Amino acid sequence: MSIQKSLYNGVLYRVLVKLKLLSLYDNLILTPYQFFLRKIKLLIFSKNNDTKVFLEYYNHYTHPNIRKRYYGKRAPLIWNNLRSSEVVHSIQFPKSSYLGKKVIIEPDDHCLVIGACLGIFKPMELVSRRQEINDFILSSNVSRVLLGNNELVNHAKHYFSKDALKKFSIYPEISCVPKVNKIFIKERYKYSPSIYKVKYLSIASSFRNKAVDILIKSFIKSQSSGELTIVCHDIPDDFKRKILKQKNIILIEDLPLKEKKKQQLYLNADVYINTTNIDGGPVAVNALEYGLPIITNTYHRGKSYINNNNGILLSEPMRYYDPSGFGIKWNSREDYLEQVDLFKKKGGYNDLINQFINAFNFYEQNSDNIYNHSINSLELAHKYSLERSNQILRELYAKVAKE
Repeated sequence: MSIQKSLYNGVLYRVLVKLKLLSLYDNLILTPYQFFLRKIKLLIFSKNNDTKVFLEYYNHYTHPNIRKRYYGKRAPLIWNNLRSSEVVHSIQFPKSSYLGKKVIIEPDDHCLVIGACLGIFKPMELVSRRQEINDFILSSNVSRVLLGNNELVNHAKHYFSKDALKKFSIYPEISCVPKVNKIFIKERYKYSPSIYKVKYLSIASSFRNKAVDILIKSFIKSQSSGELTIVCHDIPDDFKRKILKQKNIILIEDLPLKEKKKQQLYLNADVYINTTNIDGGPVAVNALEYGLPIITNTYHRGKSYINNNNGILLSEPMRYYDPSGFGIKWNSREDYLEQVDLFKKKGGYNDLINQFINAFNFYEQNSDNIYNHSINSLELAHKYSLERSNQILRELYAKVAKE
């Protein structure tokens, strides 16, 4: 979500919206294009035994990672149009136009987001009306709910009944296409000196949402012997001044980051840092694909990226989707971030900064730690491959179609 808000928050975007040109682009160009493209592809490439599945047409605001994951060459199958489909795969929540179809819902951020199809959006209302969402899941309108194997599973158990949970399926939402191999990693660290200058990389679509302030403070305080490259377009001036005083911090303010440049950054890095105050994932998946150790928080997806001794998990004091706070203590991301800011001023994040410093020391004291974690990250990328994820999805589609 942060990357979309960042990309579409400028003056040009607001002008295009005002002139309704983006709506014209979505409604008159993209949708007919995708409609006819699907018809042609189905006629030419589809096999008789393919399950007919509809995934919504993408538009200008579709998350870049969703576009890469579900459209084009990476798609698990050739998508059908809605009218002729047997099954609908809905990202986030289903539309009323899907009624009568066998619907699979994949809530991307939080399981309660399904409530949006009932007109429920705010966290406090989502929590207070969770029984309605539970009943909707139990209804014939929903065939399956897909969740990644992470903290979202525990969230679902917290909010929904045992009967509703029977409709939930766990699948590998991390879908990696490895970009390097073990030979590349072995050659890279074959002759590492005893004192190795570790190169850290962090790509953040939002300074505030991605907790870039904590990363900068931690790295400066650590007096690291390594080098940190931060890609972030909206760093405040006071933090820019702090960065300029440091010889070992490189700031790149590109938005969006060109694919070739992003590839080079990952290839040159030794360790990837995935900080966040709320959510985030695609950049960490990229890090796995390049065989990079990962330093990240234990927010609800963090454990998905580090479960093969391939990085370091940091325990942050506050989490946006924590059931004890979401819809209880805060009713929006802004509410939550304001509380985070207050807690930071009180020193509530000092322990997290110390955890960062320990993580930097771990990698800088012995380059073998980087090598071992790199190999393990690449192994995890192969385990959570796009091919495996797509196969599981195809099997699920076929099963639901027969029900």
